[in-house]
Amino acid sequence: MKRYQVISLLLKSMKTHFICLPFLLLPFLIYSVQAKIPQVEFRFEGAFEKPQKNKLRQWLRHELKTVQQGVGFFPEQQIFFLIKRATHNREPVPWAYVERAQPPGVIFYVSPTFSMQAFLNDWTAVHEISHLLIPYPGQSGTWFTEGLATYYQNVLHARSGILSPKQAWQKIQSGFRRGLAQTKKQKSDFLQANQHMHTSRSYMRVYWTGTAFFLEADFRLRTQTPDWTLDLVLKELNTCCRHQRKVWSTELLIHHFDQISHTKIFSSQWQAFKQMKGFPDVEKWLLLQDISHRKQEPTRVISAIFAPQK
Repeated sequence: MKRYQVISLLLKSMKTHFICLPFLLLPFLIYSVQAKIPQVEFRFEGAFEKPQKNKLRQWLRHELKTVQQGVGFFPEQQIFFLIKRATHNREPVPWAYVERAQPPGVIFYVSPTFSMQAFLNDWTAVHEISHLLIPYPGQSGTWFTEGLATYYQNVLHARSGILSPKQAWQKIQSGFRRGLAQTKKQKSDFLQANQHMHTSRSYMRVYWTGTAFFLEADFRLRTQTPDWTLDLVLKELNTCCRHQRKVWSTELLIHHFDQISHTKIFSSQWQAFKQMKGFPDVEKWLLLQDISHRKQEPTRVISAIFAPQK
């Protein structure tokens, strides 16, 4: 039976029950939603030569496309990029942050003399744009949104070919080691580290704890459910629920993730994280050195995570 015939039968069987449509449709229907290219406004502050502006526009269009094609959607119809000149030239993008306005955008401080390839190799733009894949969960959800963005900055660079899957996996493993090392030096529990991240400078611990959360969730979705991945859960959240409310929290996002995937994967992990004193148990990921054996689990699943979207 062809896809459109299945859709027609589902709609006829539902009749007046359309309010439940987002959670009842099969995941393959999510792929039928065509991703629209958002309208992009570029703003510049500071002294930039015309070739530099053209290079930076090209770079950010490429990074936006990397996110959109890498996960299969982008939730916003409009976005702005404000580009400011950095005060030093030691790296292409010393600093950037998201502004959740209407439309939302990202503010970048850049060193425009670096080459296009140096900008493409930099992870900052993909990280910041990935923040916009979910609503802002509030300050208490710093670990959640930073973990998602850190996870995807590596996964999407592999899917786009900037990194090989092996290189991306090694970056995640290195991040886990940094998070572990910082956690060992601190006496606070995880929630305290998240709350006081800036004063205690617990960046590595908080960012990579969140990354471990999403890697584990994506892995469990792919192994325990026949149809769901983290990409699809995020896409369905934006299709069904993103604009239903203005204020979100980590707990509310996790609740919706469970509802969408018909699992308790996210909430069970969250319960474990709330009671966590140290760093998540990432030993199995650190021991997984070779992810090229695609016929064996867990390497088959990890390889699929880094593969380009079909």
